[in-house]
Amino acid sequence: TPGRYPNGTYQKIHSLNIVEFDNKKLPDIKTGVKTAKAVTSGVYLARDLVNLPPNIATPTKMA
Repeated sequence: TPGRYPNGTYQKIHSLNIVEFDNKKLPDIKTGVKTAKAVTSGVYLARDLVNLPPNIATPTKMA
């Protein structure tokens, strides 16, 4: 979330190169990358939520 870190932004990865010569492994690699993106998004969300002040992250709002 912008503004939650000293410089106000996350450091973004603009590209990632994965080299594999066996085309049979490509679907598994794509699935792994998709899963990794989902997990990291969840981790960033969890970090943001636990760092909110208690007057904003009330139990009612968190539920």
